[in-house]
Amino acid sequence: LFIVARFFNIFDWGKGGKDTDITPVPTITVTVSPEPTEEPIVDIVKVPKVVGLDRDTAINTLQLASPLFTIKLADEKEYSDEYEEGLVMKQNYPDGTEIPSNSTIILTISAGAEPIELPDVYNRSYEQAKKQLEDLDFKVERKDEASSEIGAEFVIRTIPERATDPKNPVILKKGSTVTLVVSTGPDVSALKKVPNLLGKTEEQAKQELLAAGLQKGAVSYIPSSEYAKGTVCFQNTTAGELVSADTKIDISISTGVESTPIPDVSNPEEYNYIGKVTITENPFEEGESGDVYLELEQDGEVMQVMSEYLSYDDFPKAFKNIKVEGIREGDGIVRMYINDVPYSDSSWSVHLKPEKK
Repeated sequence: LFIVARFFNIFDWGKGGKDTDITPVPTITVTVSPEPTEEPIVDIVKVPKVVGLDRDTAINTLQLASPLFTIKLADEKEYSDEYEEGLVMKQNYPDGTEIPSNSTIILTISAGAEPIELPDVYNRSYEQAKKQLEDLDFKVERKDEASSEIGAEFVIRTIPERATDPKNPVILKKGSTVTLVVSTGPDVSALKKVPNLLGKTEEQAKQELLAAGLQKGAVSYIPSSEYAKGTVCFQNTTAGELVSADTKIDISISTGVESTPIPDVSNPEEYNYIGKVTITENPFEEGESGDVYLELEQDGEVMQVMSEYLSYDDFPKAFKNIKVEGIREGDGIVRMYINDVPYSDSSWSVHLKPEKK
């Protein structure tokens, strides 16, 4: 019995016993390994089209396609000719693209059309103004209007109107519509025909002008050997010309024959017959030039009185108080030719006086 009990260490013999080096039974530790976790499954979805939608509608549309989408807006808006301000103009994934349902979608919002300064095209020809505006991507419309101040086919004004202060220009969106109000020339139905006042007294001239719907303008007094003293010997607007109602017509009243010696017919070369005329019309468009000559008609005789090569920039400064030399004292008509072609139906009256050479 002793042997068995000793072997199995059933009894504790105490520390004072002889066998104190018995090896203890090892302790077993059980470690439980965690079960492997499954990776979440990410769905693949098609990107819906949100270009052309407002921001909130675009975001809602994307969230309906996938609540896991991260939706961001581009840092800056961009100008767009196609999409109005506030609408989505770009999405970083084209519609129909298949992407993971947790992708990031970036939307670019339109700032609308690019702002452009409206240029001043007043008094330009219609074609020039139209081209200038279309080159800036404006849409151009035309509206015709009669004008006695602006020549036919030239721009009277624009809608919207030009800026009145250069520091505050008129700014329009690219693609905006600009209307050009273009002159058709004077309204003929409202124009008045200038009567022939030559040879009439000052009072008669006044009454004829009033009857024609016109006004008597400035009155001057000059000597004349052709018209009796006290009668009209010169009018600044040719008889028969059409002018606006209430236009003032300047006249000159004859003071009779000048006291200076009458030119010796046998020696006419001792005198020059001089007059002055101002031409206010510009026969050229901007950038154009050509041969210009003036023709004087006096008592049925025609002569060239000036010939120069001029450009758009020479008018009207080059045509103020032009010296015209004729063949005798009296009135004459000046006409203008451009490159040997008559310039419209315009003509200008001139009075010539003798000057000793």
